[in-house]
Amino acid sequence: MTTLTVQHSGKVVRVSGQVASDTRVNATYTPTPGASDGLLPVDGVVTFIPGPRTNFDTLLSSAHHILSHYRRSEPGTTWGCDGIGYIAQKRSGQVIVNMSGVGPRKFAQGEQDRANCPTCTA
Repeated sequence: MTTLTVQHSGKVVRVSGQVASDTRVNATYTPTPGASDGLLPVDGVVTFIPGPRTNFDTLLSSAHHILSHYRRSEPGTTWGCDGIGYIAQKRSGQVIVNMSGVGPRKFAQGEQDRANCPTCTA
């Protein structure tokens, strides 16, 4: 299994790792002239059909598990590998998932929780 790296900068926790690239994800762009989402015009729709579960998906799942040990000290979000990000990252083999709103104290608590996690230390 590939090692994941955890970094904390400002109030953002980043979990990242690298596996072999995988092009077995089919993404298509369908232009939809004149369409709207109800508020704004929409140029088109991106749809994708995931390929088979691979080392990338396993690593992504592990990255989300690691992030589950951190709590936010203020409002924030998790981003980096959903939708188009998933397609781009799977094709490159690089997993990057970020969580914002995690201050230094909550990060230190998360590190301690992660060190005591039987799944993370296995």
